[in-house]
Amino acid sequence: EPIGTPMPWQEAVRILLPFAEALAYAHGHNIVHRDIKPSNILLTEKGQPMLSDFGIAKILGGAETATLTGTGAGVGTPGYMAPEQWTGNTVPQSDIYSLGVVLYELVTGRKPFIADTPAAILLKQATEPLPRPSQFTPGLLGSVEEMLQKALARDPGDRYADMAAFIGTLEELLVVSPLPARSTYSLRREDSKASLEQNENQKIQLQETVQAKRDAEENTRRQAEVNRLSGEVQSAILKNNWDRTEQLAGELVGLGEA
Repeated sequence: EPIGTPMPWQEAVRILLPFAEALAYAHGHNIVHRDIKPSNILLTEKGQPMLSDFGIAKILGGAETATLTGTGAGVGTPGYMAPEQWTGNTVPQSDIYSLGVVLYELVTGRKPFIADTPAAILLKQATEPLPRPSQFTPGLLGSVEEMLQKALARDPGDRYADMAAFIGTLEELLVVSPLPARSTYSLRREDSKASLEQNENQKIQLQETVQAKRDAEENTRRQAEVNRLSGEVQSAILKNNWDRTEQLAGELVGLGEA
């Protein structure tokens, strides 16, 4: 199912780099998006990049993980999900895989694995090698093909170590083989400042998400402490232990002022 005329790989990389940087920032705060796909990678009329829909993002932390919204295995969009996501496992390299699918699609005009059902897509991911991008885009640089193969490796451990490493490779490719000056896909130079401002807004939104999670955890801890102290106050009153009651009441007041 082709999506249309393939885009010059240099322009595809330039378009996706701001989103890779936004994801690197999210990963730095232990947030994995889990649903990278074209409909969540937006460009305004002026070419400003916008990464949307963190609704099923996962916050990674210690031995446990928490989702911002939604739970369960196999979260994501089948055509863009990393193999490990089908079993509910999510790592930062899962976003690298999904972004790699989008890049593959822009460069070749089609997704790497196409099937009629989600189960059939999973079967292809598990049993078939990645179709070489050059078979759909003749003349594609070998280094670009190698980059896509690494980003779309079946095993997360065989992908780029992190989003920063992926970004580094993309930037190196652009330096070695820059986009011709007259590309029909080129974003206008005057929009670059607006794009940077949009990226900064995305970082602020992610910071707010992280802070909201911390605030929620603190509120839960504080409420548990309030409940404990309230129970001890009631017990002390029943025992006519007024010194203990006064002490506990002071702790409750202090907790409320904290």
